[in-house]
Amino acid sequence: MSNKIQSSKSLLKTINTIPCNGNQIVVDGFIKLREVHSLAELDSKVILTSNMYEKIFGEKKKNANTRKKRLSIVKISYNGKSIHRDYMSTAVSGMSDNDVGLTLKSIKLLNAENFNGELILSPGFWLAYYWQHPDNAVRLSIKMGVLSLFIALVSLFISLFFNCRSF
Repeated sequence: MSNKIQSSKSLLKTINTIPCNGNQIVVDGFIKLREVHSLAELDSKVILTSNMYEKIFGEKKKNANTRKKRLSIVKISYNGKSIHRDYMSTAVSGMSDNDVGLTLKSIKLLNAENFNGELILSPGFWLAYYWQHPDNAVRLSIKMGVLSLFIALVSLFISLFFNCRSF
């Protein structure tokens, strides 16, 4: 994984209203999208321009391995807080490489409601993405799975240890 770090100066709020002309645009600090049905779909995503993929991950998306093409995790940090979101690129009129689109839920998790500064973007880790996922079902499933795996390993260790002692 590359250690590329990119900073962005502009934070845009993502909403899912369809603009009157049907194009996806940036208006007054909001990205207006037409291709999503609910903001819950976007809570786990970060909207960036297509050029940002190479700046963050150090390679073009078309040259990335299959796993990264399906799920490219971006770690977003601001004032000591960080979240992990799935990279999403979409054509939005008025969006530049310095713009980062997040939903209000993600912005609140970063404590960036009164944003003034820079967001630090770097490659993220898949386990942290699922561990802190904004969807309760995904987050609780991964946490219960890790806990179950830990209990299974402890049980296996105990059973092997006590079986070996009896011989």
